[in-house]
Amino acid sequence: MHILDVQKPEDFQKKHIKGSFGTGAYPVKTEEDRKKLDALIEKIKKDELDIVIICPRGAGAAKNTYDYIKSMGISEKRLFILEGGIQGFPHTGLCEIN
Repeated sequence: MHILDVQKPEDFQKKHIKGSFGTGAYPVKTEEDRKKLDALIEKIKKDELDIVIICPRGAGAAKNTYDYIKSMGISEKRLFILEGGIQGFPHTGLCEIN
């Protein structure tokens, strides 16, 4: 699976799931934010792996990312939002924490 993290770069550095792609696209509301996702979208279009979207709390930015990726032709069947975001993720052993 692809783990796509849209947190601000400084928050991504503090805590993120190992192996996730930090995009720095938070809050994914502007064209500039969405452009930060474009290179990764091209990469994930090349396979059929699931895509887990992570934002700070699993709400607005994750939904904005979901909607944008869907609009770029990625099937909804592949898209998932981490409920509670990185703040609610209890498995610290799977995270890089600084």
